[in-house]
Amino acid sequence: MKLAIIGSSGSGKTTLAYAISQKTNIPVYSLDEICFTSMPNHRKIKEISKVEREQKLKAILKKDQWIIEGAYYGAWTHDCYTNADVTFCLACNKYKRAFRILSRYIKRTFGFYDGEHETLKHMLRVIMFNHKIDFIYQDFIREVESMSKKFVIIKDFNDAQQIFKSRDDIS
Repeated sequence: MKLAIIGSSGSGKTTLAYAISQKTNIPVYSLDEICFTSMPNHRKIKEISKVEREQKLKAILKKDQWIIEGAYYGAWTHDCYTNADVTFCLACNKYKRAFRILSRYIKRTFGFYDGEHETLKHMLRVIMFNHKIDFIYQDFIREVESMSKKFVIIKDFNDAQQIFKSRDDIS
């Protein structure tokens, strides 16, 4: 099984990816981890070169099973969506996303949550961008939908639970 999960920051992509992975034992790959690497102090993030990024993604796509989650779009990510058996689009409310982004920032800052540490400035930038993204994101969603074998919009985790209860191939 090959799954792609897209959505804005704070939409629940990583949470959903790991919930599916826990149930299916399919490995999860984050587009963030493909694009960036953390510096030794874990406070700075370094962008990976385009060539290295594309090589990493191609290696993942060759695997028999994967869950790829992220909010990146461009020619380099097209194969994620064309090769996925199902592409899930998480489309939750922008205020819920903002709350999740703030919550994640607090948890990371105080060490309650694994992951990259981010600055307050970065977190605020992500929230501001997130409030504007819904308009821009519509074109991205339409294009990904057009290239996907199966495209499913999920508005909340109740939707996700219903979808997974009704699908035999995700168990």
